Amino acid sequence: LSAGACAAPQRNVPVIFIPGPPEKPRLQVLMNIGTEADLAGRKSGGLALLGKQEKVKGFGKPYGVALRGRKLYVADTGMQTVHVVDFGRKKFGSLQGDHGMGKLRLPVNLAFDAEGNLYVTDTARQQIVELDPAGRHVRTIGDGSSFKPSGIAVRGEEIFVTDLKGQ
Repeated sequence: LSAGACAAPQRNVPVIFIPGPPEKPRLQVLMNIGTEADLAGRKSGGLALLGKQEKVKGFGKPYGVALRGRKLYVADTGMQTVHVVDFGRKKFGSLQGDHGMGKLRLPVNLAFDAEGNLYVTDTARQQIVELDPAGRHVRTIGDGSSFKPSGIAVRGEEIFVTDLKGQ
């Protein structure tokens, strides 16, 4: 009898270190996420079922990221939204408040405050959009013309923003 026959098949995952040789590595890539299929351990790409292609949720042009609990939030400038990658449930979705007053046009970066409110910098709107922990629009910061927010950090009651207009 061979014990190996009962073992799960091993996936051939390349080991990637950053920076590459000859530099001393400081980071190791442990996981790549491109679509919801990657979270479930399936191969990325659509699945054909009776001639129909399964719609695969994925990234357009990912930019800024923030981690809160077991969820990764990704600002996607290509798809004009913020994706929510839920590692606990192995789900991939978008913010629910991304419509009406909370509609994003070019989300670049994001940060959370201590209460779980999400602040998203939108360079096309030239504003910061605040969403509550459930993803609903709370308020918009900025008049849409006086600054062009890019980077953001929140500490207590303070919001730190980099301004691409530099005014």
